[in-house]
Amino acid sequence: MKPEYKKILTGIGLAAGGVTLAAAALYTEIMTSVVARRRSPLTDMIVAASGGDSDHPMDDTIREKARALRELPLEQVAIRSRDGYVLRARWYPAEGARRTVILAHGWRSCWNVDFSASSPFLHENACNLLLIDQRCHGESGGDLISYGVEERYDVVSWLDWLEANHPGTPVYLCGVSMGAATVLMTAELDVARRVTAIIADCAYSTPDEIVKLTVEKSLGGWTGPTLAAVNLNCKMRGGFTLKSASPIEAMAKNTEIPCLFIHGDADDFVPVRMSIENYYACQAPKDILIVPYAGHGLSFLVQTEVYQNKLLEFFKAWDDRLPPPTLPGKKKRFKKTK
Repeated sequence: MKPEYKKILTGIGLAAGGVTLAAAALYTEIMTSVVARRRSPLTDMIVAASGGDSDHPMDDTIREKARALRELPLEQVAIRSRDGYVLRARWYPAEGARRTVILAHGWRSCWNVDFSASSPFLHENACNLLLIDQRCHGESGGDLISYGVEERYDVVSWLDWLEANHPGTPVYLCGVSMGAATVLMTAELDVARRVTAIIADCAYSTPDEIVKLTVEKSLGGWTGPTLAAVNLNCKMRGGFTLKSASPIEAMAKNTEIPCLFIHGDADDFVPVRMSIENYYACQAPKDILIVPYAGHGLSFLVQTEVYQNKLLEFFKAWDDRLPPPTLPGKKKRFKKTK
């Protein structure tokens, strides 16, 4: 073969390789946007083009309750995450509070939607509420949604904020969907002496599997290439993958923090079996409520009284699990011995 032909073929090969790499990089960025970034017009356009549906439709009752919750005069607070992002939340104190609940919303949702129905009930029953914006959601910073892998450390930072600013009551972690997975994963971060108990409403068992199901539903396939691309991007940009942690692994290690698992048996987003898997994996005291005919995150609305009674029963059982925290400025008194 003539030298000039070799140069031409080499050039074609290099160009083809460059195009392939560019296409792979573009695919990786697009799929990361679909799965692990804030909701955007690009995401909606990609999902719509595939004929899928990325968002659970909002019930009219939830929409009205969400509006009412947002319009309350809540105190806005902010902290910085361990990796430098500004995280924001709303503080909603209760008169004569007997406990404090940190509330973590779900994937591409927000605090006033996921807790629109339950927040008034909790507040009326002597619960201080800390309604957080999870990283890469709402007014909180962040580049990637990690399905609880990194968000669990943010919950620990919010525990630090509570101890510094509003100590004195038992602290419960409560989440819906991804928020439920987040609080379950927090259990393995040495918080057993700081967290009284955990309430997990429709949590998935592993980030990897729920993303597979989401991609299948939203894009109609391509789960293998999409997961590989997203995990590569997350590893390069965030230092984690969707297999770095999971609720079911955290529950297998949790021997101290009591957990209440709740799930609707008509959930078409997170299968009810996932909460059952988490329940059986949990090594601490536990309870489970399966709500018939309830869709994703709708158990409180479908069987309100049953849900409320289960929460009150759970609080009564565990409010006194930990010794009362020592308030700042108060020193223990010791009797003098002769």
